[in-house]
Amino acid sequence: MAFDWRQSDLAERSGISESTIKAVEKGSPVSSEKLLRLLLALGHGSDVLKMLDSPHYPDLQSQGRFFDLKPASSPVLATKRVRPKA
Repeated sequence: MAFDWRQSDLAERSGISESTIKAVEKGSPVSSEKLLRLLLALGHGSDVLKMLDSPHYPDLQSQGRFFDLKPASSPVLATKRVRPKA
């Protein structure tokens, strides 16, 4: 994903300092809060939040199935009934 942003642009959008962004680019450790701010600014924060909200999975295939689920508002899922009509 290319944004054509300068470090100062990312710093402004994420709310962290340019020096922290430079350190991250060099591979230095960063706090989870700053990492989340960077990911949110780059458009990937919702993926991380969804992962943190998901239960623990024994393997990557199980986790992949969880992320492939469609929301309940999906027309495919909304038309299926859990219980038959009485």
